[in-house]
Amino acid sequence: MKLRLLVLATLAFAAGCTHATRYLGPNGEQMVEVHCNGAMLDFGDCQNRARQECGGNYTVAGQSAQTNYVANMSATGAGVTPVATRDLVVQCTSTPQ
Repeated sequence: MKLRLLVLATLAFAAGCTHATRYLGPNGEQMVEVHCNGAMLDFGDCQNRARQECGGNYTVAGQSAQTNYVANMSATGAGVTPVATRDLVVQCTSTPQ
């Protein structure tokens, strides 16, 4: 049972999700860091979330992407699942609604 939960959790993590963190930049400007992780997402998903968080317009301040590997076990043996991580940092140029 625990093994099934571990496999399901690994697959859910690999599929993807987005989340955003707001903060004030060095000059007091509204910044948002968007994380778009998983195989089912790309930078387009990050951009959509940034647009949503900023209420429309934003300027890209930075971005990064990398692939990590997660070991997993299943009834048929062990394996490795690639997990893509993407980060997009933006400065909002319109007021969020």
